[in-house]
Amino acid sequence: MWVLCSAFTLLAISLGSCD
Repeated sequence: MWVLCSAFTLLAISLGSCD
């Protein structure tokens, strides 16, 4: 999800859910 990726970049990368 690009929303989570942009809003929580660090968190998204950590979880690996940068979809």
